[in-house]
Amino acid sequence: ALYNNDPLWENVSIRGIQVVGSSNYPAGNTTYKGGVISNVGVYSEGTCFNVSVSDCVFLEMTNGSVAILSADGSTGVTIKNNQFTNGNYNGKIISVYGTDGAGDNSPRNVLIDGNVLTDGGPLRHYDCSIEDWTSSADAIHLDNCRHSIISNNRLRNTSAEAIRVEQSQFIIVRGNSIYR
Repeated sequence: ALYNNDPLWENVSIRGIQVVGSSNYPAGNTTYKGGVISNVGVYSEGTCFNVSVSDCVFLEMTNGSVAILSADGSTGVTIKNNQFTNGNYNGKIISVYGTDGAGDNSPRNVLIDGNVLTDGGPLRHYDCSIEDWTSSADAIHLDNCRHSIISNNRLRNTSAEAIRVEQSQFIIVRGNSIYR
């Protein structure tokens, strides 16, 4: 997995890699999400300028596949033409978060386009009636972002929300296919 906790990630292109987290992915339907060992394919905390994740394959990630968090001031994040299979168990498959409440310093010009997301999330694998917990294991999640596009993605059998946009402004969601 690729992990960045520097305050700045600039002009980074991640292209054509395969990330497999299967050793930690719960195979059965009896694993409580709190007991799952966490892994993420691409993870960044901090400001991103012109960061691209494209043409990659993510398999069986437990805590999400691409997470760009605390991304205030970021611009030009592109997540495009990737394949995600069992891309999350107790996190989001793709997430971009700011903390500015969609203010002027929020992440902007985020493009999530042409990705294929198949299966994932505990609701696909775990009987929620057994334990007292809920899941927020969305497939695509933008939070506190501005001027961004989610387009032409294909989502099949993902749990929780297929596409979630919260506390964001000027977001275009178009041309996505969602199958349950």
